[in-house]
Amino acid sequence: MTDLPELIELAQINIEANRHLFPHGSVSAETFAWDQQNEKWNDSQFDFILASDVVYSTEQSTGFSHLIKALLTLSSKQSQILLAYKKRYAAKEKPFWDEAVQFSIKQVYSDVDIEIHHLTLK
Repeated sequence: MTDLPELIELAQINIEANRHLFPHGSVSAETFAWDQQNEKWNDSQFDFILASDVVYSTEQSTGFSHLIKALLTLSSKQSQILLAYKKRYAAKEKPFWDEAVQFSIKQVYSDVDIEIHHLTLK
């Protein structure tokens, strides 16, 4: 899923290139606006959620709460969430981690530019 409709085609190309890695499941690319009610997804709970570059500095104070609400909507206790992002402004990104109290969070990778975290619902 992406909040940028113009990225759907690129996501679909990546899915097709890697479809052999998911022979028994389904993978698709769809749009999802973090800050809007997405009734289409209310009853959807995914086994895996891969989120890339969704934690970044935001001028809107509600930006992180929308992301957290979206993750809560899409996940269940069994969901495995991998959240990868480019480190930019730790002080501005800290509110996301402070607000994500419904999740158990474990950092699984870090280098100079990138962090990857594994999240599960508590």
